[in-house]
Amino acid sequence: MGLVVDRSARSRRVATVSAAVVCATSAGLLGAAPAHAVDPDRLRSDAGCVWRTEEDRAKQIQTCTFDSESLGREVSVQVRPSDKKAGEDEHGIYFLDGLGSNPEFSTWTQPEAGIDAYGPGSNLVLPVGGAGEWSTDWQKPPTGQSVAPKWGSFVGEELPTYLKSNFDVETTNNAIVGVSMSAGPAMIIAFDNPEVFQVVRSYSGYFPTDNPLGWMAIPSIQKQRADIENGETAMWGKPQSPGNRWADNDVMNRIGEVGDTGQTVIVSTGTGIPTAFELQEAGALFQRELDADPTAGPELVQKAVTALALGIGLEAGAFASTGLLQSTVDQLGLPIEFKYRNGGHNWYAWGAESDDDAREVERALESGQPSSKTAAEPQSAPAPKSVGAPKTPVTKEAPAMKVERPAPNLLQPSTWRLPWAPR
Repeated sequence: MGLVVDRSARSRRVATVSAAVVCATSAGLLGAAPAHAVDPDRLRSDAGCVWRTEEDRAKQIQTCTFDSESLGREVSVQVRPSDKKAGEDEHGIYFLDGLGSNPEFSTWTQPEAGIDAYGPGSNLVLPVGGAGEWSTDWQKPPTGQSVAPKWGSFVGEELPTYLKSNFDVETTNNAIVGVSMSAGPAMIIAFDNPEVFQVVRSYSGYFPTDNPLGWMAIPSIQKQRADIENGETAMWGKPQSPGNRWADNDVMNRIGEVGDTGQTVIVSTGTGIPTAFELQEAGALFQRELDADPTAGPELVQKAVTALALGIGLEAGAFASTGLLQSTVDQLGLPIEFKYRNGGHNWYAWGAESDDDAREVERALESGQPSSKTAAEPQSAPAPKSVGAPKTPVTKEAPAMKVERPAPNLLQPSTWRLPWAPR
């Protein structure tokens, strides 16, 4: 039977865990602790972890809750430990949630997301919550909160320390994955913490944010979807005002740092055109809901049409945004892989190639090197100065490389070369 923990018990447990971590750190014992990820079936109850559901227990996914200094509140993180033997290197793959996150579980645990494709040797790390908070460091508290959440600091600094202490996951050479709202922030967190995250995987993101469209669109989305009224000024500061951090969080401004860090970056997006599989799954869902309530037909039709239109629009925006990023990457001659496919803005599309995606991320982690296969001469165009230096100095140099792309085939979006990208 799954464990149910009340708030008072949880608070006592968190205090105990925090004290234990402090004592271990003071004694310099964290590095000498025995490997914890030997048995993925063992519940880390002393680290604030429970089996949220029997299904999670069967999948070896623990939900760990503790107080976060970076977020100024209690936070939950779901972890699927690896099955590696004691003493083997333990690396984590962090999955950041999209706009539809909830406070109970990561939406990456849905069957459609396909994280089961990752092998048992990988530690899967899934932060929970943060709807509308954009997986970033806020300057001021969002509407209805008393503390400015620092998601970048939590994911890049605090969480790796927690995982090292309780799951023996290394604090270096990990992977980070972002989708939709978190696709761009996942890159920013990786650029800010290049030693922590060697591999970045981005799905359907929006990358150029420091512009009039970004200044209007992001706060509008936060207001509509998360009831955050002050996103324009509280998150990164008022645009163009002294001390604002919109440019620091614009992937277009920061992407050049990959040339110095040698990180592996993989970016994908759909065209917005739904696939037959997506339409089939949507139709099956429609039929199930109609069977449950035969009188809801007109309402269900309206919802289905709205969802379809929204998915097409959102993914078309991600498609255009990704094309702009590719244009900048081509100018800089960076070894970044871009993938284009048909599909909308939904989990059916993102999880369609989960087997291949998982193998690619795991191989990149094993090698610790960029996955581009084709070397080339450096590009003649000078690289613009990146905004915002990485927090951790990096000394290794990445070779000047570019990605070879096949001739376009209009029936296969994965081969498209976007018209605004330099040839």
